[in-house]
Amino acid sequence: MRSIVFGSLATAAWIAGCGSTEPNVLLLTNPDFTTNTNGWSAEDPASATVAWNATDANGASNSGSAVVTNTSVGPSNGSGIIQCVTAITAGGSYTFGGSVRLPTGQSRTGDLQIGLRWRAGSNCSGSVVGSQPRVSHAVPGNAWVYLTSQVFVAPAGVASADFIAFPSKVEAGGSLAGHFDLLFLYRVDVSQ
Repeated sequence: MRSIVFGSLATAAWIAGCGSTEPNVLLLTNPDFTTNTNGWSAEDPASATVAWNATDANGASNSGSAVVTNTSVGPSNGSGIIQCVTAITAGGSYTFGGSVRLPTGQSRTGDLQIGLRWRAGSNCSGSVVGSQPRVSHAVPGNAWVYLTSQVFVAPAGVASADFIAFPSKVEAGGSLAGHFDLLFLYRVDVSQ
């Protein structure tokens, strides 16, 4: 647990030290899943479920996490939770991540991923623009793992972004579940 807290603090310190002229802004609603999963929904309810769980990445007794279960039929398929972020600016710099836990003893293998899907339209409408940056973790275990991305620049033509967190299953059928907590998407000013 200590490394997770250190990782979070190290990222926050790095972001704070970017020579910012504007504040670094957390762009997600309910990223800590303190008492519920409000603000988050299953991207495809036919292939993913989300539930609140009292297990917290920092071991807090008054907070929890989201358990996301991928039940997609096909192989090599990711399905999970999503939140639309409308405060995205083309050319803006962003970093994202969170804490994940991939429990052992599951019947399917895969990894847990956190990422962005840049959108051309407001309110996460329109076509996908550019690449879809991701961070991932694939080693099952009972420890939480802190993931953080490099800084990504939103491509030209972007007006919003889907923030996604999901288990990506290798085999067809069955299910793969993962815990997500302390999710973040920051707009950062990297000018010096």
